[in-house]
This record gives sequence, C-alpha cells and structure tokens, in this order.
Amino acid sequence: MLTVDRRITGPLKAIFDRYGVPTYDMVGVQAAQDFLVMVQHQSPELRRAVLPQLKAKVDAGQADPAGYAMVYDRTQRDLGKNQLYGEQLECATGKALSLAPIDDEANVNRRRAELGLMRVELYTRIVRLRSPDMCTPRASRE
Repeated sequence: MLTVDRRITGPLKAIFDRYGVPTYDMVGVQAAQDFLVMVQHQSPELRRAVLPQLKAKVDAGQADPAGYAMVYDRTQRDLGKNQLYGEQLECATGKALSLAPIDDEANVNRRRAELGLMRVELYTRIVRLRSPDMCTPRASRE
C-alpha cells in the first residue's frame, strides 16, 4: 500500500493544484469519494491543504461528509490533537485497534449523525472485524 500511496502523490497534488477538491458535479460521487480516500493516505501537509476546500464542498453538497470527517480527524491526529468524529482507530501496544482520543466524547454520536455517519460503536466494531491483524507486527502475519 505504501508503494501505491507514494506513486499517486504526484497525480493527487496535480489534481488538487489545478482543480481543487473534486466535486460530485466535476467527477461523480464515486471518484470524488475515492479522491478523499487517497488523500487520507498522503502527507499531513496535503491533508491540511485539502481540508478547508473540502469543508466548503461538503457545505455546498458537493463532497462526502464522511470523507470530511475522516480527513478532519486524521489531520487532528497529525497535529497531536484529539479527533472530533471518531474516524481514527490506532494500535495500542499489545492491543487491538482502539479509538484515538475524542474531544467531547459524550456527543460524538450526535456529531456523527449530523454527517450521516453510523454510531461510533458500530463503526469501531466493523473496522476491527475488517482489519483483525492491523496491530499485529508484520513478521508474525507472514
């Protein structure tokens, strides 16, 4: 995955520099969402650059709110801050994936609902089921 992420850095930056955040009207729903998934795996600098435009596109109904939550929370974690939407799970030493710290955790499901996201408890369960070996050292997976 790292090889692919590195290979697409140039094209992603070129798209963003020329067109900004691709919108539903520009490229369709799937391609706009795919752009955000790819940005998620890029440098913190690119994510920070994308975030303000992405928020404006979401507010205009032209970008995925879930993608915004994902990029926002990842950007917060890049800065050593707590996340807001509960999109980021991290490996704790010797443990399974766990939610990264969340600001105002008591209201996270309200914020998620406002963006059309499932409850954080269900999201966490699904991510853990889909990625059971995520926190296992690579050597022990081979």
